[in-house]
Amino acid sequence: MKKAFISSDNTITFECPKCNKPRTVDVSNYKNLEKAERVKIKCTCGNTYYALIEKRKQFRKKIQREAQRAQAAQDRARKAIEDAAAAAEEARLAEEELKKAQESPLNFINK
Repeated sequence: MKKAFISSDNTITFECPKCNKPRTVDVSNYKNLEKAERVKIKCTCGNTYYALIEKRKQFRKKIQREAQRAQAAQDRARKAIEDAAAAAEEARLAEEELKKAQESPLNFINK
């Protein structure tokens, strides 16, 4: 269930989860809302869905979530670099073993 917030002009814009069509509704009768309230909305496409309406003095900032996403992206990039470095070291060691094997004389056993 999505949350919707009453704007300063006492309207809410709902978006249908099925067809994504926006619908702006006058909610003046909810302007003195004390706690969140569940409402039923019927879209013109025929879909019926529920939303939780709230009234806030100030909206939360999205900075923390964006910072978390940026940190996660940095962590993924760091892990990819570490994996690439480990693969390069493994390839270097394999190449050294191959060179040693090519340089060592072959001993054939005659029976």
